[in-house]
Amino acid sequence: MVFYFKARPEAGDFTIFMGPDKFKNEELNKYGFPEDICVRMDKMSSAHVYIRLHKGFKVMNWIQRKIYLYNVTFGLYMLDWWERYLFNTLVIVLMWFVLYNGSRYVTEFCKRWGWHIEPDWQNSAAGIHGS
Repeated sequence: MVFYFKARPEAGDFTIFMGPDKFKNEELNKYGFPEDICVRMDKMSSAHVYIRLHKGFKVMNWIQRKIYLYNVTFGLYMLDWWERYLFNTLVIVLMWFVLYNGSRYVTEFCKRWGWHIEPDWQNSAAGIHGS
């Protein structure tokens, strides 16, 4: 028996299907629509959950899916607007530190091993041209 649930109207018009074991999961895989969203644990024996959206619901593009995944992974949907703003600011500052210091490390690593990366405009500005 496949379980199904209707979402609350304020949450959206969609139906949730769930298979309790591997045999019912196979039924869901066989008879599900291509538009259904499948949620399952990879490399674990668990129930498959399929979310069937209502007719006319616009499917998310790649960027919208990545933003949605970011919000769900970090639980940002539970935060107020100012908490999300603060968290996202901290993430951006952390990413800036990682990228800036990573680029400095790479240049020092290349200099240490004799791989000098110099732009060509320095030689051309000084009037030195390769012969």
